[in-house]
Amino acid sequence: MAADRSRKLQDFVAHSGNVNCVEIGRRSGRMLVTGGDDKKVNVWALGKPGVIVSLAGHNSEVEAVQFDGAEEVVVAGSASGSLRLWDLEQAKMVRTLQGHKSNIRCLAFHPYGEFVASGSADTNLKVWDLKRKTCIQTYKGHKDGVNCMRFSPDGRWVVSGSDDSTVKLWDLTAGKLIHEFDQHGGPVTSLEFHPNEFLLATGSADRTVRFWDLECFKEVSVSAPEAQRVRSIAFHPDGVSLYSGAQDSMRCHVWEPWTCVDSVPTRWGRVADMHAPDATKLVAACLHQASVSVWSVDLERLNTNRDSAPIERAPYEPDSDDPGHGLPAAVAQLAKQTRPVTGGNVGATRGPLSTYNVPHEDSKYEDVFARKSKIDRDISRTMTVEPSAALEAQRRKEQEEAAEQERMAEARRRRERERELLQQQEEQRMRQQEKEQREQKEQREQRERRKRDEAEAAVAAAAKAEAAAAAAASAAAAAAA
Repeated sequence: MAADRSRKLQDFVAHSGNVNCVEIGRRSGRMLVTGGDDKKVNVWALGKPGVIVSLAGHNSEVEAVQFDGAEEVVVAGSASGSLRLWDLEQAKMVRTLQGHKSNIRCLAFHPYGEFVASGSADTNLKVWDLKRKTCIQTYKGHKDGVNCMRFSPDGRWVVSGSDDSTVKLWDLTAGKLIHEFDQHGGPVTSLEFHPNEFLLATGSADRTVRFWDLECFKEVSVSAPEAQRVRSIAFHPDGVSLYSGAQDSMRCHVWEPWTCVDSVPTRWGRVADMHAPDATKLVAACLHQASVSVWSVDLERLNTNRDSAPIERAPYEPDSDDPGHGLPAAVAQLAKQTRPVTGGNVGATRGPLSTYNVPHEDSKYEDVFARKSKIDRDISRTMTVEPSAALEAQRRKEQEEAAEQERMAEARRRRERERELLQQQEEQRMRQQEKEQREQKEQREQRERRKRDEAEAAVAAAAKAEAAAAAAASAAAAAAA
């Protein structure tokens, strides 16, 4: 019965080479974007067999992808350290940003859409202004590559997790580090802000999930170690629990105090992203070589009783593709813990999401924040919808999906036409470049020939002058005799 709670929705070959990254669109929960070794970015719709749009332009492997909040723009980072943005409506590239010295591992759109953050193996985190097409802030401090990042719901903070086992919280308005959390014993693989509380959750290769109070910067609790590294985490849309994904299982956590209220055996493997679009299901995207598999977990069949006995710590089992991030020493230290660490009655002091939205007077993003002074999640709405209203909402959703599919089909047709035009322009540019190179080569050869001719003429003139001088000397000597 437990296994039935997780089922495979789709399995497809996403790229001609290995798939390196995948992201689930947060607006609909039905769109996927992937990046691969074939240097392409592909966009997919759940339940559809073929790619909706394939975006080319990177010159090296694509290693990070991200939708914007409206799922109208995609940003992708490559192994060369460059970022490229595509407008999905027009199916064309609209931005190219460069500045990282190594491959980009993670990306995040600002909640208000005009900024994007990138984390790289060069240990730096950069924030980019998409209108000005420039980097407006570089955060330095990690000692190893940045694996994951998120903006806070109000857009004032950005948090980053690294291979150096630390989590750093940065203030965008002040442009500096606020706090560093260093209790993890292995690389930080995933992190998420609570949707409406000052709470941060982080997952790590040390096999644990940790919860942090962002008002007093204290650890609230830590989970018991799982059997494998934690690869991805996601909050319930209402914020009542957190889900963590590993190679063979998904756990449901609550945090004050920490309790694992349920665990679902899975066959996910390398789970790369998880998202709960509503309170009924969680969608997980997993990678294997050139393929992507999409799974669904029935959240309504999960046990949410806190009084259930916590799951005992599992012995360490290395992932099939884990290159050694198990960190046996750190795991051994965690295994000595006898109970979860708690941080007291944090919930009594943590405010609702509206507390995120108190603007700084000196905020350089003040004009952005003024557009959206409130982020409010009306949780009760989904609990009080009448059946007729639900049917009408379903019909509207289906109509919107049909219109979206038609729009994407038209975008694909435009893309094909533009691709042909771009290919012709690229061929013309290459021919022009080859012509210029040939002309430059001929000019160099002509200059070298002129230099050789001039040198030979100078030598001949010198020899002729020397011969004339010798003849004159001989004639003078003969006359004197």
